[in-house]
Amino acid sequence: MQVKVFLRKSTPVFDRVYTYLVPSNLEDTISPGVRVLFPFGSGDKLSEGFVFSILDQTEEVQDKALKTIEAVIDPQAVLTLSQLKLVSQMKLRYGCTYGMAAELMFPRGTKLKMAEDVVLTDRGKSDLPADFLEHFKEEDSIPLDDLSLAGFSRKEVFAWENLGYLNVQTKINRGLKAQSVEFCRLLDENQAKTCLNEQALGSIQQELAVTYLLEEGEVPVMDLLQACDINRTSLRTLQKKGFLEFFRLPLAQVQAMEEDPDREELLPQNLTEVSADMLTPGQKEALATIEKGVEEGKARPEYLLFGITGSGKTEVYMRLAKAALDRGETCIILVPEISLTPQMTAQFEKCFSKDVMVIHSRLTPRERYNRWERILLGQAKIVVGPRSAIFSPLENLGLIIIDEEQEDTYKSDLMPRYDARTIARLRQLNEGPILVLGSATPSVESYVRTMEHKSTLLTLKDRPGKATLPQTELIDLRRYWNPDTDGLLSQPLLDAMRQTLDKDQQVLLFLNRRGFAASYVCESCGKSYECPHCSIGMTYHKKRNRLVCHYCGHMESLHKTCPHCGEEAMRLVGVGTEKLEALCRQYFPDARVVRMDQDRTMGKNAHAKLLKSFREDPRSILIGTQMVAKGHDFPDLTLAAVVLADQMLGRNDIRAAEKAFQLMTQAGGRAGRKDLAGRFFIQAFDIDHYAVRAASKQDYQAFLEDELAFRKALHYLPFSARALLVISGEDEAETRKSAGAIYRVLAAKPGVSILKPAKSPIYKLRGRYRWQILLRAPAQGGTRLLSGLWQQLSLHKWGKTVTLTCTLDPA
Repeated sequence: MQVKVFLRKSTPVFDRVYTYLVPSNLEDTISPGVRVLFPFGSGDKLSEGFVFSILDQTEEVQDKALKTIEAVIDPQAVLTLSQLKLVSQMKLRYGCTYGMAAELMFPRGTKLKMAEDVVLTDRGKSDLPADFLEHFKEEDSIPLDDLSLAGFSRKEVFAWENLGYLNVQTKINRGLKAQSVEFCRLLDENQAKTCLNEQALGSIQQELAVTYLLEEGEVPVMDLLQACDINRTSLRTLQKKGFLEFFRLPLAQVQAMEEDPDREELLPQNLTEVSADMLTPGQKEALATIEKGVEEGKARPEYLLFGITGSGKTEVYMRLAKAALDRGETCIILVPEISLTPQMTAQFEKCFSKDVMVIHSRLTPRERYNRWERILLGQAKIVVGPRSAIFSPLENLGLIIIDEEQEDTYKSDLMPRYDARTIARLRQLNEGPILVLGSATPSVESYVRTMEHKSTLLTLKDRPGKATLPQTELIDLRRYWNPDTDGLLSQPLLDAMRQTLDKDQQVLLFLNRRGFAASYVCESCGKSYECPHCSIGMTYHKKRNRLVCHYCGHMESLHKTCPHCGEEAMRLVGVGTEKLEALCRQYFPDARVVRMDQDRTMGKNAHAKLLKSFREDPRSILIGTQMVAKGHDFPDLTLAAVVLADQMLGRNDIRAAEKAFQLMTQAGGRAGRKDLAGRFFIQAFDIDHYAVRAASKQDYQAFLEDELAFRKALHYLPFSARALLVISGEDEAETRKSAGAIYRVLAAKPGVSILKPAKSPIYKLRGRYRWQILLRAPAQGGTRLLSGLWQQLSLHKWGKTVTLTCTLDPA
């Protein structure tokens, strides 16, 4: 028997399928998708990989030099046939290795740890060279790696094994043995508080970690890393400084600790069963259209469920999932982030109980592996999770739902830079499930697919019951600028907030920028104070009284003297949620003010605690970034406001207007979702901008018409395919030279429009210099052409410290 295999870890140069022989004793355990060990390279070092396919006798290679599979690692295949096909498709599309694609479908923490020990035979003890035997004076076995370091090649050692002088024994540790969780804690809380007060810690990452540990006590390391958005290097630095220590607790003990009294806040509120006659006409029509598509038995189509905020998309999802289960099929439900869509996730858990498997980033490696294994064995019928859930090894897949499909969190910013929507379409092509993308503000690309008849549009125009869309008011800040609040709270908005709170009703204020002041600027020369590691201005955080870089975490105290001109003319300018919170406390001292942004949601279950605090007081104001604009349902919230719309429109992004429209529409949709009428304010200087006008009317069609005209004139998406190459390196001159070399290679390629290398908008990021090259190709077939160019570029090394990344768009 012969098989095709690929490496789990490989460079692009060696990334291909290889033919191997299978010994007769392993033939019964070999199948496509099985993990195997095989000798690879000139030294025949054992390497981990996957069986890609089994060759039949007509395909078998007549090559006496073929190497032989050494061992089968798992008792069953860990990649399904459909996943193996997806691996190949991702390699072609994203220019990644087979192993990179396979890693996305296989849980972390399952990497093999192999130890090769050399043991002498009686014959070897007498016949091998003395300098070799010298290493065995004190030990009966020696690690092969130690012998390699001593100058004995692997080839030489294995040759002696063939002669019977020694045995090379391979020990395999499959990992995940420990039924425990890694924790960390502070060694001295008083010391930690003192260092925080004296601002003696070296970076924002270390400060965030210490603050989190002071608030939470002993915490799982995975929770700490995720909550503070930091890496292990920061924790190791704190460990070396004597601030914290690591320890482990049994998994059973940790699971008992996980019970949280505030979790109820994230569960559906007053959940009642919706009968068929309670559905809106739009919900009934959407369900009937999809049911008809299933009954016709043809290739199941893609649907875009376009429903206004609060129109009952979740109810449609639930009924589609139930119908799929009744047909004996399985489902994948994608959500942008578990923490931002808790009610929908909990609703699926409640209604489908044992059939649901929820995946999220807070799972330990052991928990992640156990859930993956249960899915692989068919013990779960519905998988709910973020973008990684699209790779779940479900068989007989009948339904994929992508909620809030316009969200950027569905795009990976790590290699391979995939888009979960694209992977869903590939799985639909391969396996034939129904694909439903849901949104109140669909991405332009997804809506255009309905215009091109690649997808079917389903519309929900009404809210269930008596709920209606809020009444909208545009506030022109050129006329209503309030200098006492730095323009954040105009007089009309202040009056509306006071009226709302006097009725014991709630207010939501949306400002998509955290911190207190956005910039620290010199009034003399006009230059802002930039991070030394990133070419970006630093943000002032009043609570810390520090300037913070939101990209690398670098912190500094306020400097009176300008580093550019030497004048003492530095001034804080701009606004953020921290400043808005202070103003609300000043103007409404009797109201409860709750701020919800990245700085306030680091602690365990912090989302739930903040939401609980907000719900408990009818006279309350919720302030926050985009995490407050979507996924929440507050029956007493009747006033929502975007306090500064212009700052979302001025971003260096071709999707700036689209994202601004989506966020404004979503924020407005939080008001008046039940029986109480809602109001929605948008404050802006440019109230005539088409995105602002359309959001004020919740008019997606008006926005789409203007946005498509703008993109067509400039040949932007979806009227072209695009790839953005980013060339980064530690040495500025080397990085610039590499960008030029790559451009000259690309300039010779036909069918592609290539812009000359330019500095990235953030030229320096975390100490690395960055250049970019934009490539455009025709919409038809352009993505495949650009993907091919990227694969060619990825095979070359362009400099000692230079790395090259590519983002394909559409992804």
